[in-house]
Amino acid sequence: MKKHEDIVNRIIAEDSSKNLNLDFSATAKIVPVYTDKWMEMRIITDDDNDVHGYSYSHEKSCDGKKIVILPFRRENNGTEYLLRREVTPCWGLKPVVSSITGGYEGGDLIDTVVKELQEEAGYLVDKNDIIHLDSMFGIKSSDTIYFIYTVDLTGKQKGEATGDGSELEKKAYCYWTKDISQAKDPFVYAAFVKLQNR
Repeated sequence: MKKHEDIVNRIIAEDSSKNLNLDFSATAKIVPVYTDKWMEMRIITDDDNDVHGYSYSHEKSCDGKKIVILPFRRENNGTEYLLRREVTPCWGLKPVVSSITGGYEGGDLIDTVVKELQEEAGYLVDKNDIIHLDSMFGIKSSDTIYFIYTVDLTGKQKGEATGDGSELEKKAYCYWTKDISQAKDPFVYAAFVKLQNR
């Protein structure tokens, strides 16, 4: 138990909104070519570093930061993981199995984790119970940084998943499983590996 407390205290003591280093040279030019309230398409050029027009997306609505949560609980017959079944329109209009995710809304990232767990899964947790597993990029055509978290929900009671009011979220639900292989979201697997190696 002491090891868990040390990890939690270290993470809380660190700036939990820390970023991966988006290290651009002074000669880099980043130009937005399309913008709406959610996304921005950008082109970066930096002739000094042989970058002659690289297109990528930036998620404006969350300042390029997303949280991913893979909660777990220990049962008599092994460990279960909390996954989410939801429609993700850019992946098609049928529900797929994913991790619990959310966009950064300002402040401390841990607060976003607590909020998303309650909204999407109905679990109210203390921010001291949240464990940061890692931060990573998702794909090479986006600058979004994903902050990967877990939380032990063993013995925790599920309350009402309040949702965010969107129609898609009203149709989504979370469920416990030992088998994560049905997930179509790569961050389920990334979080699982990070959790197994901590």
